[in-house]
Amino acid sequence: MSILVRLTKPMSLRWRILLPLMAGLILLVAVFAAVLFAVERAHFKEDLEMPLQRDSMALRGDKLAALGEALAQDPDLRRALATGDRQHLLKHAAPIFQGIRQDFNITHFYFHDAERQVLLRVHDPASFGDRIERFTAREAERTGRATVGMELGKAGTYTLRAVVPVKEGGRLIGYIELGEEVLDSLIDLSKAFKVDGYVLLYKTHLIRKDWEQFMRALGRTPDWDHYPDMVLAAQTRPEVPAFLVSLFGELKQGTLQQMGKTVKSGGETYNIGHLPLQDTEDREVGRLVMLRNVTAISSQTSRELLWVVFTAVLGGAVLSVFFFFHLRRTEGELSLANAQVAEAAVAREAEQRRHIEELSGRINELERFERLTVGRELRIQALREENRHLRAALGMEADATPTGGEGDGHGG
Repeated sequence: MSILVRLTKPMSLRWRILLPLMAGLILLVAVFAAVLFAVERAHFKEDLEMPLQRDSMALRGDKLAALGEALAQDPDLRRALATGDRQHLLKHAAPIFQGIRQDFNITHFYFHDAERQVLLRVHDPASFGDRIERFTAREAERTGRATVGMELGKAGTYTLRAVVPVKEGGRLIGYIELGEEVLDSLIDLSKAFKVDGYVLLYKTHLIRKDWEQFMRALGRTPDWDHYPDMVLAAQTRPEVPAFLVSLFGELKQGTLQQMGKTVKSGGETYNIGHLPLQDTEDREVGRLVMLRNVTAISSQTSRELLWVVFTAVLGGAVLSVFFFFHLRRTEGELSLANAQVAEAAVAREAEQRRHIEELSGRINELERFERLTVGRELRIQALREENRHLRAALGMEADATPTGGEGDGHGG
């Protein structure tokens, strides 16, 4: 029964204030912790996205296009391109290629004729005569202007290319093409941002024989069958952690997952992010997977978060204690005031009852007096009426006595 009474007893004022206050403090701490965690994830995401900023790639493409435009003004190169003199082109272009490879990291240098057939690969003079069907070359032919874009070759070369039309007297005489292989650049950028990078390419865009030959030429051991849909083309570390091997096996074209996945392995904490590698036609041709050891950062964040939570809890506890005693005192004062008001109300009620009783007594006296007064008036009226009757009777008798005397006298 006592439990039921306590459950049905109205909540005191201090608890009606303290409970919402404590709930608000808990919610505030939870929101702050979530925001801090989200900020840390956002910073990590920015760090991972930095190597593939489109603005950076656009600037590098503009550099290639400007260099191609400058080479297109060289009279010796223009003359050899117009006449189709491969040997003369190689003689003049080879030293140029050595300089721009060292200064601008140029890895591909082509001359195409007006039909887009390769007149000379300066980086591979023995290979020529094939027709170029890449998007950048076709777009340069269509627009008549320099075209820049990322393209994946069948051998796995992921190259930033610039194709510049060369004209003589308004007539197209051929094209100059410059390319910068960016796979290794992506790996170098990953190192610069202190993350481990792994470049994977989709097999659907590659020719196995050409890719394996290219990998061996780079001094790497190709493993086409290791992953179902992708091949590992470049990496910062020779070994691939086991948790990454399973992740690489799950990556599929067009199913980019959210960045910032956290994995714990061997007592260390890692964040994994992966970004799509796209070509000029906006096709996803591969992924750049980046691995960052965030053990120290995670520990520091946990300490900061615990410190924030501890400070908030301590501050909330101090405030709760302060408000508890303050509200208890206020509640006591209110209870005392309510008791005084209740006593005053009881006193007023008693006074009102006394006045009512006094008034009732007076009313009774007045009623009694009124009854007495009415009775006296009735008695007086009765006496008056009796007196009138008596007088009337006495008056009649007086009139009758003299008349009889006269009669007696006449009769004798």
